[in-house]
Amino acid sequence: MVQFGEDTRVRSRATPRRRKIASATVVSLVLGTVVALSLNYEGVATADVDLNDGGVWVSNNNDLAVGRLNYPVQQIDASLAATSQNIDVLQRQDVVFMRDLASGTIQRVDPAQVATTGSVTQLPANAEVQLGEDTLGVLAARSGEFYVVGLDELGVLDDGTAPPLAELGPGAAHAVADDGTAYGLDGRTGELLTITREARAERAVPVGEPDADDGDEAGDQQDGDPTEGDPADGDQQDGEAGGDTGDPGAGTEWEPDISQLPQDFFDEATQTQLTAVATRPVALTLREDGDEVTAAILQPDADPIDLSAVEADLASARLQAPSAAGTGVLIATTDALIEVPLDGADPTVVPVTTPGPP
Repeated sequence: MVQFGEDTRVRSRATPRRRKIASATVVSLVLGTVVALSLNYEGVATADVDLNDGGVWVSNNNDLAVGRLNYPVQQIDASLAATSQNIDVLQRQDVVFMRDLASGTIQRVDPAQVATTGSVTQLPANAEVQLGEDTLGVLAARSGEFYVVGLDELGVLDDGTAPPLAELGPGAAHAVADDGTAYGLDGRTGELLTITREARAERAVPVGEPDADDGDEAGDQQDGDPTEGDPADGDQQDGEAGGDTGDPGAGTEWEPDISQLPQDFFDEATQTQLTAVATRPVALTLREDGDEVTAAILQPDADPIDLSAVEADLASARLQAPSAAGTGVLIATTDALIEVPLDGADPTVVPVTTPGPP
């Protein structure tokens, strides 16, 4: 028989305890290593693109479709049928409109339901449309009729109840800033209209409604006593206006803010363009005289920036779309990209390797 002494029993009882201590030590070391690696790992660089739900709406005229591009995964994850093979899309964050350029109509798209919503609105002929915060700017290119409406006010264009906000004439240009401020430029005179969202809201509020004190004056007018402006006094002849003019802005005290850009740049301009950098309107005028093209950047309360010495195909110049921020404006031509600092510093010209339409 094998005899076990006291020391053997002690060692036997100590072995499981040492195993427990060793196991705890290993776990602690592993966890510590993971934490250390996590704190020191710099990660993988990614683009920080703020697209709300990650969707960029695009059109495919060949497939008669409008689709939502899931930008992070670079895939079309939803689509709906277009109404023609000449479709354009307007988008600002989660506000999306689909334009049918063939029929001259516009309709809102519900990104959540992936479907059109609301009625189809008929736009003026050859309309140019821009989208900002809660604002649509619509310019009839040939006539220069300029409309600025809220996103839920498109119906006034369809039923013809509202006259244009302004008549800017042929050669006019317009832009809607990201914050919803709308700008309209008279291409003949250089007058620049500025309409903020607050001013647009004020225009829709009727004024001149009788106060409580006006009731006393009304009471002083006896039945049958003609007053000034009463049809009974004979001043209004048959067929003359009286009552509602059909203008939802009629009876309102409102005028747009008007500033004057240097008029001599517009006297013989062959083309005028307008954009907005943040809330700063920026105009481009082009004047062609044979093979010679002169170009200038104009801003309110700033010196003109002459671009005539820039080595690029200025006759094809196109201003950038409105941007939410920036200190300069971009101009694309068939052969170059031009960055013009708005503080008057020298422009930067980046030639393109393969010329093409801007």
